Amino acid sequence: MNLARTSLLSLASTLVKLLSALVINKALALFVGPAGVATVGQFQNFFQSVMSLSQCGIVPGVTKYTAEFKSQPAVLYELFSTSLKITLSVTLIISVVIFSISEYLSSSLLGKKELSYIFKILSVSLFLYVLNSLALAVLNGLKEIKKYIAINISQSLIGLFLSLILIYNYSLDGVLLAIVLNQSIVFLFLIFKLRNHFVARFCFFTAKFNKEHAINLSKFSIMTLTSALCMPIALMLIRSEITLKFGEDFAGYWQGVWYISSMYLFSATTVLSTYFLPRYSEINCREELKKELFNAYKFITPILLAVTLLIYFMRESLVELLFSSDFSPMVELFFWQLVGDFIKICSWLLSFLLLSKSIVKVFVFLEIFTTITFVFLVKLCTNIMGIEGVVFAYSLNYFIYFLTLLLTVRHFFFNRRGNNVL
Repeated sequence: MNLARTSLLSLASTLVKLLSALVINKALALFVGPAGVATVGQFQNFFQSVMSLSQCGIVPGVTKYTAEFKSQPAVLYELFSTSLKITLSVTLIISVVIFSISEYLSSSLLGKKELSYIFKILSVSLFLYVLNSLALAVLNGLKEIKKYIAINISQSLIGLFLSLILIYNYSLDGVLLAIVLNQSIVFLFLIFKLRNHFVARFCFFTAKFNKEHAINLSKFSIMTLTSALCMPIALMLIRSEITLKFGEDFAGYWQGVWYISSMYLFSATTVLSTYFLPRYSEINCREELKKELFNAYKFITPILLAVTLLIYFMRESLVELLFSSDFSPMVELFFWQLVGDFIKICSWLLSFLLLSKSIVKVFVFLEIFTTITFVFLVKLCTNIMGIEGVVFAYSLNYFIYFLTLLLTVRHFFFNRRGNNVL
């Protein structure tokens, strides 16, 4: 399946997910206000970190090696079995820890000890999230894009209805419940959809543990976990910094802008993970890789530029439509946020290349370095520019990241003479 067709199918899935998320966000704005939105954002960042840890960061690796070994069923059985045994073992440990310290987590992250039951429910539902993620990773690696997209669309709609019902009835508690309960509901749907698929065969659970697969997956684990943990942790620190300097409402305004960005950037990340990760993984020719990268920028950047300009000129209407008049101060934060978003996607096209080729040390270093500089620049820029310094720091940070990645990719892939084989 080519890039254009994959992008169109991914766009369909993304539009459903975006519309679902935007409806949920509107309900949030009306029922919990700016301070509540900030609290939900804090929990979502924690949730993302826990989800990444429970997957051990190996989901992109499962996609990559499924694409490589899709013609060898016996190897696939061992790959999936090994992945299951790794992730379920780690998930068990994480679940026990979260359940044990649920009151502490509730007090420190949400400021309310009585919400500890949310973390207990989260600890129980982790297993279902892991199984759901691994099954979807296998479908992606097999390039069964239609089925993969159809399941994602259905799961988005399930999440929408569940969230609206819980938010309407339980307000802030409801949205937190929806975030954790959604994993259980969507997995039950996945089981039904794949009941006759070979992914659901019992041999996936009983095949032997393969040390070679475990070692290969561990490379992805280090890279993916670094990427998945660094940004949520940075966002939690930055949100705390904003709250301390400007108050909870300003944290909610910034969260709103970040939320809009994350929603439309999700379409780009969907294309990257659905098309580019398997595609980069199977390319072994330097010239072919250069051509693929050039085509990626030629295809994605004009669309991204058009979308960012549209959002900028419609920013006041978007705030009113997606939030409420209480969020009007966030209009001033859009310009530098959108500049940073554009540079971020240009950077991701390069970072996915490092990820697909398992260049571990460099990838990990760049992710950690970028996270540290982001937090540092936010502290520095907010002292000079006020709340607008947060988004300026974001844009500046990704400009530095892009330039660093450009030099890194050129060194590893396009600056070598002789053999054209990677």
